[in-house]
Amino acid sequence: MSFAPVVLLWVMLAATAAALVAVRRPRFLAAVAVAVPLFALTLWYLARPPAPGAPVGLLGWQMAAGEPAWQLSGVVIWLLLAAVARMMLDRDLVHQPNRSVAAAFALAAAALPVLYAADGQTQVAAVALFAAVWALGDRGASAGRWLWLAAAVFLLWAGAVGGSTFALLAAALLLGLWPLDGWRGSEASPGLSVMRLGLPVVIGAAVLSATAGGGLAGAWLAAATALGLLSLLIGLARLRERSTAGLARPLAGALAGLALVAAAWAGETALLAAARLAVFAPAALLLVPRPAGQSATGSGRAGGLLPSIVVYAALAGLPLTVGFAVLARLYAAWPLPGGLVLIVATAALLSLWLAALYLSAALSGTGSGRVAWLNALPALLTVFGLIAFDTTALDSPPLVWAAVLVPAVAGGLLGRFVPGLRALPGLLREALAPGLPLERLAPARRVGAILSSAIADAAALLEGANGLLFLLALIVLLVWIGL
Repeated sequence: MSFAPVVLLWVMLAATAAALVAVRRPRFLAAVAVAVPLFALTLWYLARPPAPGAPVGLLGWQMAAGEPAWQLSGVVIWLLLAAVARMMLDRDLVHQPNRSVAAAFALAAAALPVLYAADGQTQVAAVALFAAVWALGDRGASAGRWLWLAAAVFLLWAGAVGGSTFALLAAALLLGLWPLDGWRGSEASPGLSVMRLGLPVVIGAAVLSATAGGGLAGAWLAAATALGLLSLLIGLARLRERSTAGLARPLAGALAGLALVAAAWAGETALLAAARLAVFAPAALLLVPRPAGQSATGSGRAGGLLPSIVVYAALAGLPLTVGFAVLARLYAAWPLPGGLVLIVATAALLSLWLAALYLSAALSGTGSGRVAWLNALPALLTVFGLIAFDTTALDSPPLVWAAVLVPAVAGGLLGRFVPGLRALPGLLREALAPGLPLERLAPARRVGAILSSAIADAAALLEGANGLLFLLALIVLLVWIGL
């Protein structure tokens, strides 16, 4: 297959980013900003490689087309389309043409070379390019946030030179697992926020796919499982707001942990599906509009609830969603040592997340009538990224089906009939880290406290009333896995 379509995709996105900065004609820019992602999506769909291609040299970089790169680049383009739709509705081209829309296209263009990198050196250079574009667009960030990206580039370089251990650490950092997720920050524009929240997950999945596409074993399997499940648990403690948008950022870190667990146990196919889930589920929640002073009723409320319903189905792992593609393959590892414990722990944590999503959706609304459906359009676009017609896992054993269906029902029942569940995040914060916020330090203080903060968070896990129980449970998990 020719590599020309990929080059054309990159040129289109980069040229659009430059045009959005240089040209001052809002109507023309709006047309270009909408047309380019649509054309890029069509070109991407037609350029699916029938088989892994041979590496191609481009300006000294070794690039290759393959199924993982093709799937992840589709995630980038579709996420860009949803972000542009949100920014069009927010009139970002009128108010800040040099920031949100141009930064979104620049980040998408910078992400593509990482996905198609064919060797370690090219991957390091591509991630360094992405980090530079990220830093240039993150105008309000402190040096501490940039240090995380610099650390990822350094770890990738060390992995290219000295082994895959460092590359795995870089993948965990880019995915945004706790406690390595404080660098992504937030934006005033929801459209740009979903790009900054989702693209690092895509980059981390590409690095993890190249490093551990066949899964992990031994001590690395135990460490990845413990860190991934811990991210799912810590995400619950970080819940602050009761709205769907307030759920998005903690859910992103939690699903990054699920992606790491899926990669460790089930390999590349589960990882790619988990990356889609970790990108589009938080994006759908973040893009649901929340107009002040309006109550949602009738069809308008349906437009606001539909993204939450699909996210619930995907997070539960119901068929025809990417969640099913992840969980069915992950739970298929139950015959392995520690597999049953993995299923129980994952299902229990997902039940709590589903209950939290149920509660947030019950309180959300997007207005009424056609305006509500229009405002919900960007969120509805991300919903398509959560749909997957994966029939290969439908013949899973009854145990796998039970592990998928029980949390789906339990989450709704907990959210509906357990009123005290709203206090769960506060109880978790008190039990896991009393006296110490689970959020990262303020940007101005983060530069000199990155390492000490991570150590303090780890130590604080043992200070609560349930700290010893938590430690014992973690030890049991590691023993069952096979250490």
